[in-house]
Amino acid sequence: MFFKIAEKTAREQANRMISVVKKFGNIDVSDLVWVVSSDNTGSAFNVATILKMECLRCGAHVVALGPKHLFYPVKRSRAGVEQLCVHEDADVECYKVVSKVRKEHKRVRVDEKGRLAFNTVQKGRRDIPLVAIADSEAKWIGLTGFLERRWELREDFLDMAILHPHVFADIGGVLTADELILIRDIQGLLKPWEACTSVMQSDKPQFWSASAYLPNLLTLQVAMKDDTMVSVLGSGEDRKVKQKLTHAELHPAAQRLRIKCRDEIEKNYRHTKECEPLLRMCTACDPRWRLRLFVDGLHAEIKAALVQHTVKFHEARRRVEPTVAPAPTPKRPRVLKEQGSFTEYEALMERVTSSRDEAAPAALVAHTLKEQIEEQWETFFALPNVPLLTDPFEWWRSQKTKDFGLLFPVVRRFMAVPASNAGVERFFSICKQLFNALRSGMAEETIEKWLQLSLNMEPLGMWQPLHEIEAPDEGGEEVDVEAFDGAIVIGAAGGAGDA
Repeated sequence: MFFKIAEKTAREQANRMISVVKKFGNIDVSDLVWVVSSDNTGSAFNVATILKMECLRCGAHVVALGPKHLFYPVKRSRAGVEQLCVHEDADVECYKVVSKVRKEHKRVRVDEKGRLAFNTVQKGRRDIPLVAIADSEAKWIGLTGFLERRWELREDFLDMAILHPHVFADIGGVLTADELILIRDIQGLLKPWEACTSVMQSDKPQFWSASAYLPNLLTLQVAMKDDTMVSVLGSGEDRKVKQKLTHAELHPAAQRLRIKCRDEIEKNYRHTKECEPLLRMCTACDPRWRLRLFVDGLHAEIKAALVQHTVKFHEARRRVEPTVAPAPTPKRPRVLKEQGSFTEYEALMERVTSSRDEAAPAALVAHTLKEQIEEQWETFFALPNVPLLTDPFEWWRSQKTKDFGLLFPVVRRFMAVPASNAGVERFFSICKQLFNALRSGMAEETIEKWLQLSLNMEPLGMWQPLHEIEAPDEGGEEVDVEAFDGAIVIGAAGGAGDA
């Protein structure tokens, strides 16, 4: 019964996609789209099958599946009654300490007397009071920021417990010293998840492509290995000062959590099995990674798949378009300003993206179309990797008229595949804010123009991007993750191993 309902829902979604593209573009959806990205529900996954297209699971869903059931209650049926309880895979000690922090923050945020008393306590310790923030079960960044703020307020809560013990009487008092160490270690373990999730959901051209999909999963695998140092919050007031801990130095409950997080990565990786060949080709087309992330046994397979796809593409285009329009003047590749979380994300990827400088192969005399394509792919793979913050789209535009004229049209298809559905979800949020109960009478033309203006003001230079506006140093949130030494490659089974 469920399969029939899911199949009906998927077919309705596919028909809507066909009708919308036909209405606004008067073209077939297969001429515009060749990969359909979906979440991890069966109804959405079957849309690509009905449309006879490639399917890719949303990378943000795969990376961010863990927080909801590891640290938040889930619905389970007990004796025929649905109730909230601890997930069977969650570590009970970690779950309880995070729940206690949540109750503490609620006492000094929601309760009026507790909030006023907490503000009074903070006035004697700091010039600007810090707010006890609430967490979010939808994102890693909500949980890590929530735990980081609790660590910053540890002295304030101790003073609060001494001066106003009645505020925390019903929850067993404030956190003990051992529990504080545990939340510090939990926050350090979850920080790489926050960094990778933020990148997968980013709208920056450097990271929204599916070429960053496998490197992100690999980065998480590296971060959860026992021999990787964990960067945790320091004991001082400056939150930017970190300390590194080995696996043995972590709290025992944090050690168990690290193992569970590692199991979560392997469990969630199963969602990428069906689309792994597509992900490998997307990653190989990116000048920041090429084949450096894969074991040598996969190089020939990936090259052959790319050559075959490129040959088929040009043969089909020659049958439809016998003449090719001249290419526009190439632009210089654009490099993103090194600031904020992406600079530190570059440090996190240093071990993964370590490359070897190789000399380009000698020029070959190519006659057939396939020989020319093979020669251009070999030349591309022999080049050294470009910096992580380089825009891969701009890099390819600058190179397409030089040595890779036959590759660019095909690479553009692979690089256009999104890593996640974050952009679509962001668009839905804008529509929800725009078309509300007070604006239910807006015409379709007005809504369309409003959305076009909202989505294109920054690209058209009509306002200054947020990351270019100067702000005080103490106001920024940063992702602080350390670099890893050595080289990592992706194996045939998708795991990570030392090169």
